Amino acid sequence: MNEAQIDRGDYQQLMLGILVGATLGVLFAPEKGSQTRLNLRNVYNNLITTLKENSDDFQTKMEDATNDIVNDLRDKSEEVDDRIKVVEDDISNNLNNSMTLE
Repeated sequence: MNEAQIDRGDYQQLMLGILVGATLGVLFAPEKGSQTRLNLRNVYNNLITTLKENSDDFQTKMEDATNDIVNDLRDKSEEVDDRIKVVEDDISNNLNNSMTLE
């Protein structure tokens, strides 16, 4: 797999793990309500930070992948142009040769 590609399953597993961990932490927390709310706020803030970081990372990887595709297409286009020029030259030479023979 290209480094610029994202494995969506890994990302979903990460998010699911964060959600399950936070839920279990709340359910089994032996702390009073105010401390639990503070912990929830911290978990929420950490989740938002992680999502932002992953979003930035995803955007960078998508930009890299897009640039790779554009560069590959540009290279292929140049190859096709070169081949067309060779064929045009061959056709032109053949026409010129056939005209001189007549």
